Amino acid sequence: MTISHLSEGLSSPQSKQVSRLQIATVVMLGTVLMAGAIVAGWFVGQGTITRIFAQLNLLQHNPPLWLEVPMVAGYYLLFPAIALFVIVLLVMQVSPQPRRGSRIVVVGILLFLTIRYVCWRSLATLNLDSPRNGVLSLGLFGLEMVMLFSSTLQLFLMLNVRDRRPEADRYASMVLDGSFVPTVDVLIPTYNEPLFILRRTVMGCQAMDYPHKTIYLLDDTRRPEVRELAAELGCKYRTRPDNRHAKAGNLNHAIAQTAGELIVVFDADFVPTKNFSDSHSWLFSGSTGGIGADAPEFLQCRSDRPQFGVGKHPHSRRGSVLSTDPTDSGWGGQCGVFWHILCGAPQCPTGSRGLCHRFP
Repeated sequence: MTISHLSEGLSSPQSKQVSRLQIATVVMLGTVLMAGAIVAGWFVGQGTITRIFAQLNLLQHNPPLWLEVPMVAGYYLLFPAIALFVIVLLVMQVSPQPRRGSRIVVVGILLFLTIRYVCWRSLATLNLDSPRNGVLSLGLFGLEMVMLFSSTLQLFLMLNVRDRRPEADRYASMVLDGSFVPTVDVLIPTYNEPLFILRRTVMGCQAMDYPHKTIYLLDDTRRPEVRELAAELGCKYRTRPDNRHAKAGNLNHAIAQTAGELIVVFDADFVPTKNFSDSHSWLFSGSTGGIGADAPEFLQCRSDRPQFGVGKHPHSRRGSVLSTDPTDSGWGGQCGVFWHILCGAPQCPTGSRGLCHRFP
């Protein structure tokens, strides 16, 4: 989990984002138009374009020897693959825990194999003997390269990974020893969720090992049974006369009626761990305002995974955010579902319908 301080001036970054979007659109349209012109020239038999594709087709039928697959060119081409595999095994033995050096070696090997595959795919597998076959073959190749580029980009991002869990455990002692114990308001916005789901969420929030917390159930459907549930479980109930701005409006209406130093927002179907506030509140020590997000983990009951024939049991599915969070942290980014807000944050500009777009 990381923190980003809120600032008043959001118009400038938004305008820059629009500018980047326009540039990307122009580049994409230009690329599509250029490809269309080349294909049109190929179909009408334009001399230069036809000769270029004829030479490329000749190369496809006579690729360089080093591009051949081992079963065709000879088994000696298996040696590089075996050598790289042995290197990976050695790296795993020398560095059981991922380090930057070992990560660079493994990513470098994967990049080498990727480049080798792209060369083979582009110089030995395309069907360019006619414009019709060429368009289909190049179209499939282009889609494959787009997917491959996305995967390769992840390899570069993995070079800079930052695991902040030891740091979080170290600083969490500030909360545990009582040197930083802010009051926390836990907000649970709900709209038409079943009562049994709300009950689990509220009880999970009540079970957090943090004494200075107040739980609010924010009912945007104004159901009497939800009010009764809040009274039964001993949490505060809040509603409003309309549903303006949906979830963001529901949260903003409730924030105006709370007084805690920190605000935690949970969806109605998420249950926090017992140490959630202990392990996250320290991030706001010494801050005048900020907002942070945390990653979820999903549990589902799978009928195809019986537990010794007794019945269903929860099956854990760690969200994609959990697997990418160390990479995001390494590059200064953040991604998550659970929100932690410090109420001293400066007022954000109105007009946005995003989550908590305005602080009172």
